[in-house]
Amino acid sequence: MQKIYAMSSRTIPQARDVFDLYLLVTTGTDIPTILKTGDKSAITKAKNNIFSIDYGTFKSQVISYLDPDDRKVYGSEESWDAIRLKIIEILETGGK
Repeated sequence: MQKIYAMSSRTIPQARDVFDLYLLVTTGTDIPTILKTGDKSAITKAKNNIFSIDYGTFKSQVISYLDPDDRKVYGSEESWDAIRLKIIEILETGGK
């Protein structure tokens, strides 16, 4: 929930929060349990903020700090779109 709160409360949403949540989701964190106990308004606001973060922001805040091999995996606009869509799906479905 910490990342969701960060995504919902920052004045300027940060790409790193979305990416961190994506990594948590893809590494087996128990998202359904976390979302059940979370603040629904924070979840909704986080979801709404995700699409305000463009690829250029993601590239400057995240890609430039990744290992070169990870840059190949995540370094395209299509990858960023897929990450954002995955997180939106998780937040909308409760991680189920």
